[in-house]
Amino acid sequence: MKTTIITILLMIKTYTSIGQELKYEEIKDKILTSIEANFPIHFNSNKELKEIFYDKCDEYGTYCQKLRFDRIIDFRIIEIITQEEFEIVNTFDNLPPDYYRIEAHFSFLYKSEKSNHFGNGILDCLIRRIMDGYEIDYIQIVDAKGLQEHCKPVLEREVYILNRLTHTDR
Repeated sequence: MKTTIITILLMIKTYTSIGQELKYEEIKDKILTSIEANFPIHFNSNKELKEIFYDKCDEYGTYCQKLRFDRIIDFRIIEIITQEEFEIVNTFDNLPPDYYRIEAHFSFLYKSEKSNHFGNGILDCLIRRIMDGYEIDYIQIVDAKGLQEHCKPVLEREVYILNRLTHTDR
């Protein structure tokens, strides 16, 4: 009898914990961890990414090679949109959404020799449900501000911090 009760309690716990919707802090941690792991490497090795923030790499190529990522200063989620907001929800099953679309802002420092520079970016991110968990599908920079005065869109450059290798459409 005791083992039956324990088994039932474990089954209820498993059922309620698998496939749950993500909480705000979980979403923020997933994205921030991915940015901290991938963005510095891309920034330090990709001239096009430096050009987006520095805006003078085409003119001063050798100086641009000296630009190095320093650290992320700020990260904020601006908006979270779930699949449920776009589609009719099946209220009988009460299933969690299959994806979250997130818009976020991040600020960072980058250096060149003795000069410090400040950059901002607006990200578009998609988190998909895969089996009983959630994984980041892609993180794309859609707006950037560095040395230039205003944010400029970078959609035509398709700059991804993280994406599926087979990602062809959105």
